[in-house]
Amino acid sequence: QPGKMADILYEFQMAQTLYDQQGGDSLTLLSYRANIFKKNGVTEAEFDSSMVYYMRHTDELHTMYQHISDRMQEEANKLGASSSSGITAAGDS
Repeated sequence: QPGKMADILYEFQMAQTLYDQQGGDSLTLLSYRANIFKKNGVTEAEFDSSMVYYMRHTDELHTMYQHISDRMQEEANKLGASSSSGITAAGDS
């Protein structure tokens, strides 16, 4: 479902940010992602299958990333970040 997929992608982005800030090896990031799959009750294969769908329906994926960007900005604002944090839906991930 789109809401669940958005949650997973949001959590992936947060995990990527944490990984980037703390460093570590690629196994750390893989561990983060495995935990996200487990928490959301999906397998990597199910996620990959959903991504195939969304890559064929890029308008839906773009909308999803816009919502994720808004959510990230709201969270950043709650933590005291400025409104010009540079979070955009046009990222490379």
